Amino acid sequence: MRHFCSILIATFYLFTIAFADEMSQAILVLGDSWASLSGGDLKDVCSHSTTNDEAYKVMTIANKSKSGSTAEEWATQDKVADSYKDQKNYDYVWLSVGGNDALGSYCAQSAFPDIVGNILQLIQDIVEESSNEFVKILFTGYGYPTMDLCMFGRTISTFDNLTAMIHEAIAASAYSSYVTLIDLSNKFVTDNSSPYSDSEFYADPIHLNQNGYDRFYAFKEIQTFFECSEEPYAGIPTSSPVSFEVKDVTETTNSPSQIVLWDFEDGGSNFPSVAPSNGVETTIDEYKNKVLAWFEENRNLSIGGGVGILVLLLLFLYCCCCRRRR
Repeated sequence: MRHFCSILIATFYLFTIAFADEMSQAILVLGDSWASLSGGDLKDVCSHSTTNDEAYKVMTIANKSKSGSTAEEWATQDKVADSYKDQKNYDYVWLSVGGNDALGSYCAQSAFPDIVGNILQLIQDIVEESSNEFVKILFTGYGYPTMDLCMFGRTISTFDNLTAMIHEAIAASAYSSYVTLIDLSNKFVTDNSSPYSDSEFYADPIHLNQNGYDRFYAFKEIQTFFECSEEPYAGIPTSSPVSFEVKDVTETTNSPSQIVLWDFEDGGSNFPSVAPSNGVETTIDEYKNKVLAWFEENRNLSIGGGVGILVLLLLFLYCCCCRRRR
């Protein structure tokens, strides 16, 4: 009788484990700050599709992303292999990379082919490292910033061109069947903020706040990818994204039929410059890079504080320009 009870308990335990493994699904999160700042919230993504507790989908999550990381780092430093050391059979992988590469190159479109190549390599590594032949990879890109980070009106066209190039390359790759492409570009744009994203959803010009992540999880495309309940999510913010015509900032060449995007690949030698108090010339790109670095270091700061700093920096530039005119 004792042996029978032991066998019965062991059988029940194994059945419970097997049933739990069948019902629960695992998410791996890889990439930069857009992914890392989401923390473990994505495990509850399906709770945004229903008000019925019994309809919640059980999810586990491993967030291996790192703020400030680049597609190049993920593609060349065995980061994917390291991320798969603990588990090989994730059901979903959310991939957020490429933004730091683009901003780090001062939005120069000459850097785009390398960025795209590294993203393709990263996707290949994910598929090859996974033991799940049905692994689903989500590539979202980013919403537009809340301001013109690339300067001279280049931000919208820069984001659109890079997104289009990445999507086209992934769709044409051998791993396209594994990847779902979702364009977030204008998902956080409202009538009041167009063409940039609304600061209501951002902690600073480039990072989402909790309101932004809640909106992100509730998008129908995200809900569909994670196979959540089809019941509509009641808590989505009332302000909705708007569509608008994107107009590139262009410079015409000698040929009327030839249009080229502003692309300062010469390191900024043709830029307007400012002279700080120490007399050292600073190009606009160098200044912008310092601003971006500040935002990366202070990405959890409130948007109000960020705007205050920007105002002070702009006043500094104005004073420098006035001094030079004198």
